[in-house]
Amino acid sequence: MNKHCLSVMIAASLLVPGAAMATNGMLPFGFGMKSKGMGGVGIALPQDSIAAATNPAGMVWVGNRVDFGLEAFYPDRSGSISGSQNPLFNGEFDGNETPGFYIPELGYNTLLNDDISFGVSLVGIGGMNVDYDQGIALFSANPQTQWQADTHAGIDLAAVQLSPSFAFKMGDHSLGLSVNLVAQQIKIHGIRNFQSPFVTTNPDAVSDNGYDKSYGAGLSLGWTGKFGDNLTIGAVYHSKNYMSKFDDYEGLLAEGGDLDTPAWYGLGFAWKADALTVALDITRIEYSGVNAISNGLQPLSLTYVCPPGAEANPECYAPTFAPGEQLGDSSGSGFGWNDIMVYKLGLSYKLNKQIMLRFGYSIGDQPIDDDQTLFNLLAPATIEEHITIGSTWTYKNGSEFTLYYMHAFENEVKGNSSIPPQMGGGEANISMAQDAWGMAYGWNF
Repeated sequence: MNKHCLSVMIAASLLVPGAAMATNGMLPFGFGMKSKGMGGVGIALPQDSIAAATNPAGMVWVGNRVDFGLEAFYPDRSGSISGSQNPLFNGEFDGNETPGFYIPELGYNTLLNDDISFGVSLVGIGGMNVDYDQGIALFSANPQTQWQADTHAGIDLAAVQLSPSFAFKMGDHSLGLSVNLVAQQIKIHGIRNFQSPFVTTNPDAVSDNGYDKSYGAGLSLGWTGKFGDNLTIGAVYHSKNYMSKFDDYEGLLAEGGDLDTPAWYGLGFAWKADALTVALDITRIEYSGVNAISNGLQPLSLTYVCPPGAEANPECYAPTFAPGEQLGDSSGSGFGWNDIMVYKLGLSYKLNKQIMLRFGYSIGDQPIDDDQTLFNLLAPATIEEHITIGSTWTYKNGSEFTLYYMHAFENEVKGNSSIPPQMGGGEANISMAQDAWGMAYGWNF
């Protein structure tokens, strides 16, 4: 049975669709439906065989277990441009042309002996998605035709992670290691104005090239310790996942299409008293380690591109990035994201032998400064607060059915000196809210 379950896990990892979306910048707020019902806590509170995605040290406490889950994720994304010198650029944009996503997760764990476990967790580790129902003229208007109406602006980035893990106990403490194998894909469309040779290192690798795929790996190291009958403390470090480059978008993403997933680390506490469990996680996500995400918008100048005699024509001047600072360079413009802190609080209450109730709250920074909203029309990751509820029903045979719901409150970032005057000036504003529902089925064997 163990070999059969593991074979199913590995085969399923090859079939997981790429649709995923994130809530703490480009990362999810938690992994596993039980964890998500408690606001995403899990560093010191392993509850299922998805636990390695949060802290691999928790897997040895989970036992022999299999879990299957599916989440329906519905973000509400919008943007606007106002105050531009070119009236064609102003407008409000609905980013929900693709309304929702379905994200599976799988977990398997087995005890090799009383103190050592081997497990595999398969999860979506986030991404970015916005699909505007119309073109954004600032990104795709053609000075000769004035408008390309068929060019909708958007980005679709999704990543899935398969994590084989080992954990071992030493009395009341455990250590865990995961090797994180990651596949991601991206599609960017409707930003043809950035194909100019004055702003990019490769005009053919900026926009409208369909999906491109990337593969890579990283490591996770974790520890948990039990202190008395009530308190558990955990700590975890997830390295950056080092990814191959997106060749089809090397003229847009910094470092020639290099888009790694960021490192993150955290500390967790879980306190149990009879039927009540209270858990707290504190995490930090280091977007500064990925140039394509953290680089800010570089200064622009204007270059005269017409024959002599047309100097009075404003259309004869092309916005220009300095050499070494063009899109695709190591210092090329990115999304300008900052490192962020996230705080999660979760409660669970065992109502009776069959029913467990959960509640969670998460609050953290959003990564975007108000002068970096222009490129983030493609990645309006403005979420700061989540609230969650969940429950698990345990059947007589010991198997479990879990449900959860999450709402992320709408948050807007209004631009402040966000659009350079060389591009018409004005402000870009971005906003997002989210809802998600999830269910999972699992059992011990």
